[in-house]
Amino acid sequence: MTKPLQVYLVLAAIYFIICFSLSRVVHLVEKRIDASRKAPVAAGGAA
Repeated sequence: MTKPLQVYLVLAAIYFIICFSLSRVVHLVEKRIDASRKAPVAAGGAA
């Protein structure tokens, strides 16, 4: 039989890696969307 603590630690590590990675990706996408929203407004105001 496998050791339950090791199984939980491995699952916790995998969960952390997935959540951390998704958090970083979403943060980068959010910055990119925010930049694309600000750029046309500034160009439109100058014209």
